[in-house]
Amino acid sequence: METLTLRHQLSALEDNLVEYAVNITLGIPGQPFSVQIDTGSSDLWVKSDGSSGAFNKKASSTFQEDVPNGFAIAHGDKTSAIGDWVKDTINIGGVSIDQYSIDQYEFAMATQTNTDPVFGIGYPSNEASYVNNLGNGDQFQYDNLPIRLAKDGFINTPAYSLYLDSLQSQTDSLLFGAVDTSKFTGGLALLPFIKDEPSDPSPREFQVTLASVDINNAGSTTNALGTPRLAVLDSGTTLSLVPRVSSVATKNQVDGFTNINITYNCQGQKIVVPINQLFIPLNDSNGNQLYITINGSDEPAYSFLVGDNGSNSGQSVLGDGFLRSAYVVYDLKNNQAATGQVNYNGGAENLKEIDSNDIPSATAAPSVATWTADNDITSDYATATTQYSAHPSGQSSGNDPFGGDPFGSLGF
Repeated sequence: METLTLRHQLSALEDNLVEYAVNITLGIPGQPFSVQIDTGSSDLWVKSDGSSGAFNKKASSTFQEDVPNGFAIAHGDKTSAIGDWVKDTINIGGVSIDQYSIDQYEFAMATQTNTDPVFGIGYPSNEASYVNNLGNGDQFQYDNLPIRLAKDGFINTPAYSLYLDSLQSQTDSLLFGAVDTSKFTGGLALLPFIKDEPSDPSPREFQVTLASVDINNAGSTTNALGTPRLAVLDSGTTLSLVPRVSSVATKNQVDGFTNINITYNCQGQKIVVPINQLFIPLNDSNGNQLYITINGSDEPAYSFLVGDNGSNSGQSVLGDGFLRSAYVVYDLKNNQAATGQVNYNGGAENLKEIDSNDIPSATAAPSVATWTADNDITSDYATATTQYSAHPSGQSSGNDPFGGDPFGSLGF
């Protein structure tokens, strides 16, 4: 059995957070790229000629133009890219077989962008060629990486499992066509992906039903979600984004406490996230630790990885802060996820193939969940939070350099 594995990369991003990347080469001879793996989108794109770290199409003997000016994508963090659809040979890094290569792979070259390259591995129905067409040619879907791997016979079915290790480790993995049973405890629960509309032929995103977000603090439990709703399992988002009142309630419950857990309940399958996995050091653009002043004393500042989705309703996003505590299988053929509690200390890997009708160690979720879309969440316990300003060591706090975001930094 062949499996592809993802290399972990800790990058100093503009907001000092974490991304997960894979090494690839494009063209012949191959030009190397490190691209962020994103389950929340479906396309590979890199920068075009003339940009730093760009793909040089003239240097590739196998390059083909496809749809000029036809590519446009906008991500949830307000980054975007526009450019051209092209085709060329792609090699995936970290592969357990000799140079797995895909000829004439569809990807985009961004002529304008404000972010780094992305390798989306979501549904073809969420490809930018299909949902964000600019009018240059017909809308189309193509075989992206999970589909192509299955069609080329390297895996049994378009499915993969994602394991993001703790913040203190660097042994993450992405397995196409397999699960590693050493990486989770208690089995996996099957969660159906939810369509945007009942009439849609298939889901477009990896969204599941999130029943509650329970915060346990000193024996008292608070449900910060209020009512069940949709949540996207998205490795391309560092934060977990929930309705505004839920994020306020969450921060109020954790502010000043370190020995608590947050339990995410998806149809009765509960994933426990230790609070220390939801904070990362807050640094300036040079990588230096920032501080906040509390009662006259400078304390290290941390970014809190639960944020505000911009309203009191709408879709939630379960990003890397959640996924580091969950083992997740994405099954594109059967429109379902399989989730379990992560096991950081499971020992030697134990790989099991996924076939078209079975995910190893997975059973139906404990309950059938329902949800109501677009209803505002109301809560008596979600009140205003304390806001601090982050600053370098030895300097007094001034204006908040993070735009007044009350969820941006906490000190412990």
